Amino acid sequence: MKRIIVTGATSMIGTALIEECIRHDIEVYAVVRAGSSKTKRLPESARIHQIECELEKLEELPAKITGECDTFFHIAWGNTGENRNSSTELQSRNVFYTLKAVRAAHAMGCKRFIGAGSQAEYGPMDVPRIAPDSPVHPTTPYGASKLAANQLSFMLCKELGMEWIWPRIFSVYGIYEKETTMIASGLRKMLKGEKTEFTPAEQRWDYLYSKDAGRAYYLIGEKNKKRYKRTIGVNAFFFFGAFAIASIMMLAGSANVQAAETAAASGATLATGMGYLAAALVTGLSCIGGGIAVASAASAALGAISEDSSVLGKSLIFVGLAEGVCLYGLIISFMILGNL
Repeated sequence: MKRIIVTGATSMIGTALIEECIRHDIEVYAVVRAGSSKTKRLPESARIHQIECELEKLEELPAKITGECDTFFHIAWGNTGENRNSSTELQSRNVFYTLKAVRAAHAMGCKRFIGAGSQAEYGPMDVPRIAPDSPVHPTTPYGASKLAANQLSFMLCKELGMEWIWPRIFSVYGIYEKETTMIASGLRKMLKGEKTEFTPAEQRWDYLYSKDAGRAYYLIGEKNKKRYKRTIGVNAFFFFGAFAIASIMMLAGSANVQAAETAAASGATLATGMGYLAAALVTGLSCIGGGIAVASAASAALGAISEDSSVLGKSLIFVGLAEGVCLYGLIISFMILGNL
């Protein structure tokens, strides 16, 4: 990502995402409400451009942002307070705002649209673990609107040829959290010495720290198909390049050795020196490629295993394949050395 747009920029997740992007030198267009006092939450940086635009008028964004952007993060959502389920009409408007965001993203040249789903899309569930493919049965106007925005934005992105990603967020807490939430209100009462009231704690619930949510959104924006293709291309280039060098060195070594035997009875040849250099390069470059591959595969495997231990075997396969890059380089280096 190089230039991104973020609606809901002053929200808990929006600010965390922007902070993460600034650390990676990404130019950010932060969409904020006119006259909002929450803009002071945004970090001070020359890479942040505040764009005043109401949620109801997102179609005006293309006229306010010059140049093309690559990723559109639509985090904004109207009526998210404690009374968010009091009006089906108000919640349904967010579906139209989301579609406006998709069209605005397309008009500004964005190739990727990333929304903000919710656990409310699933509805109440009595299962050990909720997965992305778990059935969805929202029972509130908020959850139903999120699900509708999910499906319709997917269809519109498909029509417009944009990549669509819809992360579902579970109970975020942290800086700028609403005071009415369980964690914020509970902490406030504890600090005041007041009595707290909680349910019997019989339900299972996962909470996500806002900074972690912001980093997750950043990584979602960075992990794209083109990056994977580029990584595979680089690894293939080094692998086949090393193989080609090894083949040339072996052939050149044989020819030069014969010539050297004819010209002189002893002495190191240029081919021998180049052969040792080729073996060193093959080993070194393959280890570097293997390290990069393991760094990505192992971290992803650990995340998957922490969510579901049953995928341990499958995860190890991908980590092993990444380590195989080093073994290929080592085998080729042995082939080179065997012909010196």
